[in-house]
Amino acid sequence: VAQWMLQKPFATSYIGCVGRDEFGQQLERQATKDGVRVRFLVDENEPTGKCACLITEKVHRSLVAYLRAANHYKVEHLVMPENWALVEAAKVCYISGFFLTVSVDSIIKVAQHCAETNKVFTMNLSAEFIPADHKERLETVLPYVDILFGNEKEAESLSKSFGYGTTDLKEIARRIASSPKVNDRRKRVVIITQGPGPVILFNEGVITEHPIIPIAPE
Repeated sequence: VAQWMLQKPFATSYIGCVGRDEFGQQLERQATKDGVRVRFLVDENEPTGKCACLITEKVHRSLVAYLRAANHYKVEHLVMPENWALVEAAKVCYISGFFLTVSVDSIIKVAQHCAETNKVFTMNLSAEFIPADHKERLETVLPYVDILFGNEKEAESLSKSFGYGTTDLKEIARRIASSPKVNDRRKRVVIITQGPGPVILFNEGVITEHPIIPIAPE
């Protein structure tokens, strides 16, 4: 999405893990065709991960992930000079919350670099089970996060896991934004989506709501 928005070939880079198979090759070909620079760790023992998507009634989506190689990324690949050079060249670094289940060492390595160089480090919560089942890992990484994204269910899950004692999304956004932060040169921005409802934004100590742009189901 970032590459599509920027409309500049190879303005973005993606690092991850695939298997040595046709699906991994297909992923690299398509990403490269779309202008995304990829640097994959190729796992010799696991197949490339896949995800089945079921859409019913044009609006309801269910995902079934078959992670395999995606679960085997190693920080040793990240710090290889040709790969770390991409991190050093980046202005904004984004890591999915799902990656908390894979390699916290890799996340911290990138996050520390961003904090030291005052780059933007951003993450999304990804799913309700991330704050519910991986609280300790999220607590380790959250102090580095400059921009945090999540939907209403994920935010409520974080509130419950972190003991905020509220389901008020605006208060949850405020509490997240106010939690300890490593890089105090940037104030944390929190964005909570609500499907067809307005997006809640906490920025510079101010809560605002922003209506979404409706899209026809078809």
